[in-house]
Amino acid sequence: MQWDGNTSIILDVMTCLGVALPVEVKNIAFAGTFRLIFRRLVDEFPCFGAVYYSLRQKKKLDYTLKVFGGDMTAIPGVSDAIEAYRCHGYLAGVAKPYFEVVATRIGWNHPDAVEDSIMWPVRKVIRILPGDHSLLPGSIHPNSILYQLHHLQTLNLAYNDVYPSSIPHNIGGLTNLRHLNLSDAWFQGKIPTEISYLSNLVSLDLSNSYALELDERTFETMLQNLTNLEAGEIPDSIGNFSSLKYLNLQQCQFSGSIPDSIGNLTLITELDLSYNHFTGRIIPSTISKFKHLTRLDLSSNSFSGEIPDVFSNLQKLRYLDFFNNSFIGPFPASILSLTRLEHLGLSSNSLSGPLPSNTSMLPKLIHLNLSYNSLNGTIPSWVFSLPLLYSVSLQHNRFRGLADEVIKTNPTLKELHLSNNQLSGSFPQSLANLTNLETLGISSNNITVDEGMNITFLSLSSLFLSSCQLKHFPYFLRNVNTLVYLDISNNKISGQIPNWFSGMRWDSLIFLNLSHNSLTGNLPQFRYDNLGYLDLKFNSLQGPLPSSICNMSKLMLLDLSHNYLSNSVPHCLGSMGLLTALDLKRNNLTCYGLEVLDVGNNAINDTFPAWLGILQELQVLILKSNKFHGPISTCHTEFCFTKLRIFDLSRNDFSGSLPAKVFGNFKAMIKLDGEDIGNIKYMTSLLNSPFVTSYENSVSLVIKGQDL
Repeated sequence: MQWDGNTSIILDVMTCLGVALPVEVKNIAFAGTFRLIFRRLVDEFPCFGAVYYSLRQKKKLDYTLKVFGGDMTAIPGVSDAIEAYRCHGYLAGVAKPYFEVVATRIGWNHPDAVEDSIMWPVRKVIRILPGDHSLLPGSIHPNSILYQLHHLQTLNLAYNDVYPSSIPHNIGGLTNLRHLNLSDAWFQGKIPTEISYLSNLVSLDLSNSYALELDERTFETMLQNLTNLEAGEIPDSIGNFSSLKYLNLQQCQFSGSIPDSIGNLTLITELDLSYNHFTGRIIPSTISKFKHLTRLDLSSNSFSGEIPDVFSNLQKLRYLDFFNNSFIGPFPASILSLTRLEHLGLSSNSLSGPLPSNTSMLPKLIHLNLSYNSLNGTIPSWVFSLPLLYSVSLQHNRFRGLADEVIKTNPTLKELHLSNNQLSGSFPQSLANLTNLETLGISSNNITVDEGMNITFLSLSSLFLSSCQLKHFPYFLRNVNTLVYLDISNNKISGQIPNWFSGMRWDSLIFLNLSHNSLTGNLPQFRYDNLGYLDLKFNSLQGPLPSSICNMSKLMLLDLSHNYLSNSVPHCLGSMGLLTALDLKRNNLTCYGLEVLDVGNNAINDTFPAWLGILQELQVLILKSNKFHGPISTCHTEFCFTKLRIFDLSRNDFSGSLPAKVFGNFKAMIKLDGEDIGNIKYMTSLLNSPFVTSYENSVSLVIKGQDL
């Protein structure tokens, strides 16, 4: 509400000298924010019974004060002095020696008392019609029938006047509630712990409830149980829980910035705000107050700016993770002074610059993850020499190399990930000093391995050397007997697969990727009977598939595509129960004996496979319920479905006319087996295979999209 009047009020004000001064108040302007509530709605004109009004914030009053026609408020300091007198009952500055304004006579002395009497939530009532027109006048009885509505999903008591009621404990019985709004209802007292029983709540509004109290136990229980709440921002009132020691808001859908008041939680030991939608910067002064903190997890949010370099105050910290945010700037060097830190995760940010080269003081660090940043320079030697370190993840950065110092012997480091950096030169032989290393990833670097390099990794189980500059099979693999994963794909390895490699007894090997090289010659007889993943695509291999493939009964993926392999496909591939992906395209392999091909009820999106006509023994072709499209094209081969007897194209998107040339080849459909010798049979397998027999019993007829 605003009021602006061009008024002119002239007063004769007696000074202490006994002289009357004409004081003129002009251009009075009033601005204030009011809340008006019209209730209750009734049938009688004017359709509401009363008007409730209150002042939402302190009003603003502007005016011009003139003495002898001169604008006193324009004199520096006078306006402030008058305002001070208006608010506090005294007149300061230069004005007092010259005149005394009897302010109390015009109501300026204690305006706060007037304002507070109508400040929200206090409300004044102007009754329009007789009667009580409040929505819920007075208190709500704890045994009200309201709390027996156990199937209630939405309860809205907002903008009622239930003073002096408290939230009853039996509200916890409304377990089906999804939306609860108690805002502006003037409840008082403690929020009952039973409110945390409402585990189905999606929204909870207790705003403008100034007389409500929330103790720590209830707050913690609410955070644990109300996991379905669609949270907003953390309120400033979080700072009121100054004795709180544990706060876990993981995956609560909070957003906005962290209020500065959280710095009041100076006794907190664990703070987990991970997997939310928080934004903004981290205030250095806030973090530095958490001297008792042992765990700080801000991962998977949208924090930005630099990470404050104030960790030297957090000497009790054991777990620190800022994974998956938008932090920029350098690595905060003060982290290196945390003598109790066990886990450090700053991955998936935009940190840049080199790592500090000074000796680290992280004697208890076990896990270090700085991956997916833009860190550069050389990797300092302290990264590999921490006494309890188990894993180091530095992949996807811009590191150029290792420090000149030789890596010291470290028996604790088990995992080292350096892939996707800018490392160059020969394979760093000093890595062999990591005597118990189990996983080594150096893929996507400019690393080469000297053919005769002979180092030993006694415990190595996973080696990733793809997309480097390898020209030979790493000879040091002869000293490794524990391999589980080996990836040397996308290199420049040429020639035949060496006999020493194919003859290795890697009984634990389950993943082998040699794809995208220049391998030639025949495939050797592998001895990897437990292999589950074999990828040899995009090479120049030739000849038949080795019989040893039939011993790989645990194969789930076999990709031999884009080679020059020839001869027939081994029948054993059809009996591998775990095989889910078989890719043999772009070879010279054949399946001349195939009689039944059923790819129905899939999502194959392709044109008609006319090339299948070369399968001279094919009798059943089921393509139904896929996404085949386009015309049914004719064959361009010598044979074209000459023995086909069952042909199902239903539930696809084929178009055009039926080509007579294709259907004219279906001679076998009108011929019965053995009719020339009087022993009439239909579709009997030459091998009397039980598979074909079982298939015969499952053939269904489809006419116009209907299964018969």
